[in-house]
Amino acid sequence: MKVTFLHNGYESLGIEALSAALKKSGLETSLVIDPCLFEESGFWRLKGPARFFNLRKETMELLKAEKPDLLCFSVFTDNYRWALGWAEAAKKELGVPVAFGGIHPTSVPEKVIAKDCVDYVCVGEGDRARRWYREFVDGLGLPVLGFLRDTQNYIHLAARGLTLFDVAPSRVEKDLQQWQGVCHWLEP
Repeated sequence: MKVTFLHNGYESLGIEALSAALKKSGLETSLVIDPCLFEESGFWRLKGPARFFNLRKETMELLKAEKPDLLCFSVFTDNYRWALGWAEAAKKELGVPVAFGGIHPTSVPEKVIAKDCVDYVCVGEGDRARRWYREFVDGLGLPVLGFLRDTQNYIHLAARGLTLFDVAPSRVEKDLQQWQGVCHWLEP
């Protein structure tokens, strides 16, 4: 399975951490950046130069070339409309499922999931959303592979370009134990 992240204009530590974890679990990931030249969400917009430097077609071609099985967005309120526009266009062009995560979907998940172009919403941190997630998954009749605890290990390691799987197991023993169900499930 290939997970592609689409983000606007700059890097995202959250996407980097998720991508690293997905890669360590055996999934393929990629990142496509929409440069949003002169049209960056929440900062400034200059309509004339934005039209001239619009790279939307080129960005869509990059997305097509990635051939994702799932397209993911890290969404905050300022880039929500941008993400919706891309999700709608990508569903039409690629026909892939779309997932939104981040502070905006966490704050108003019912509004975000109501959009036709959004198939999945990731709400909050895994262990903070545990009860809701468990009820939701139980309602679908799907097995729960495990829950990940709220820890700063992910953030501290990602800041150094590492994952839990890159350091001495004794440092992250609890976390590695929680990943075992997921890793076992992903094995071919």
